[in-house]
Amino acid sequence: MLSTSGRGSASAPRNGPCASARAGRWAGHHVPVRAQRLVPMGTGAVIMLIGVGVLAVAGAPAMLTGWLGAIAALVVALTTVTAWWKISAHTAMVAGTAVLLTAVAGPVAVLGWPLVAVTGWSRLRLRAHTVPQVLAGGALGAAGTALCVAILIR
Repeated sequence: MLSTSGRGSASAPRNGPCASARAGRWAGHHVPVRAQRLVPMGTGAVIMLIGVGVLAVAGAPAMLTGWLGAIAALVVALTTVTAWWKISAHTAMVAGTAVLLTAVAGPVAVLGWPLVAVTGWSRLRLRAHTVPQVLAGGALGAAGTALCVAILIR
């Protein structure tokens, strides 16, 4: 069930930007133009929220439903911020995933936290974001997901 929900919630929003970038409708598959990000991010949020509903109705384990719910909530928050300001969704998602893994796997998952810094550095190195955008993404990802973990999973 995890692989099915993961494929649906991850591939659908990814395929749209890639196809749109190839067709020249968007500036690139990472959708670097803030105004163009609302469609794929909003679509991803809706698809993930539908996935959470399907998992809940199907009686999936609470941990799985909570996990996808936390990530869906983060995507909704990122989409909301993106309407006004370009925030690093990459850094936010890695920070959110680090929080989830730490909540589920315990202290050993702390070994994954350096990936948040590496992701932030890569976004800066690619000149896709500014330092405030990367820091805000990491902070929103970590804090928002921690709040969701406290509400949905524990």
